[in-house]
Amino acid sequence: MRPRDVGAFGQYDRIQVASITAVNTDAGTVSISFLDQFGYRSDVPMPVQAMSKNAWIRVIPQVEDLVMVGIRGDDSAVILGPLPYNYDKRTQAFKQKRPSATG
Repeated sequence: MRPRDVGAFGQYDRIQVASITAVNTDAGTVSISFLDQFGYRSDVPMPVQAMSKNAWIRVIPQVEDLVMVGIRGDDSAVILGPLPYNYDKRTQAFKQKRPSATG
């Protein structure tokens, strides 16, 4: 099987950790920078989280989010999902006790 054909089947040559560097919501793409090597990709499609007959949900990553990226045989990049490495840091604001309108 040729390497470019393997990519069509969703098999990945390698999986790497990357950071989101830019988000283009109009085009539905993001730019990423790999953490474990010198590398940068632009125009990577945003991941689709769920799809049904009548609707779909697209996850919109934010700048500095960490994601797992699969690199296919045809050298295309696919975001596999978020990496919860800094999840606790990002949710600390929700854990603070502050007075609210609900009492």
